[in-house]
Amino acid sequence: MAAKTVDTVVIGAGHNGLIAAASLAKAGRSVVVFERAERPGGILRGSPPAAGFRAPGLVHTVGRLRPSVVNDLRLERFGYSTVAPAVRMHAPIPDGSAITFWGDAVRTAEELRSRSVRDADAFVGFDQKMRAIASFLAYVQVAIPPDPKSPSLADAIMGLKLGKASVIWARRPVARRSVRSRWLWRTSSRRSSSSSRLEGRSASAGSCTRRWAHGRRAPHKCS
Repeated sequence: MAAKTVDTVVIGAGHNGLIAAASLAKAGRSVVVFERAERPGGILRGSPPAAGFRAPGLVHTVGRLRPSVVNDLRLERFGYSTVAPAVRMHAPIPDGSAITFWGDAVRTAEELRSRSVRDADAFVGFDQKMRAIASFLAYVQVAIPPDPKSPSLADAIMGLKLGKASVIWARRPVARRSVRSRWLWRTSSRRSSSSSRLEGRSASAGSCTRRWAHGRRAPHKCS
């Protein structure tokens, strides 16, 4: 039997490694994944906290997993599904009471009112600001970073757009920032989906994987 030649080795079968490996394989690379544990999954690997129950060891949310990854890898065909609970966090307090943070910021504000009227009045605005910042950073994350050794005209145009967007975001009221950020996200998603270059699959493996898959950077230079 002839030896199989591989051109990509992924160390670690956690979620980042598996997404990078699947993306590279989809781009035509021959990939092998090494994992020292008995089962893949990394920090997503489940553990039984009690008899009859199974839960992730560390990660309890998939908020950073972009829809483009789910669609491109067709994860739903393999049983992937999500649950969006109304409660985002429940914090028990030693005195026997508790505070619940809901997906609805107004409801959370009312939850806080019995403890701090000032915090309750400020919470909705704070929530809007954090969501706007998160939306803008999500746009930054999917923007393809330039290659400093060979910048292109497209890189320069993207830099100008990003700079302009950041100035507009900083000058606008919170509510309008959120709308602007959502528009940027939709625009960037459409641009990324129509691009022939491989889109990064995670925050840690994104740009390196994308450039490597298309021969723009040697693997030993990716860090």
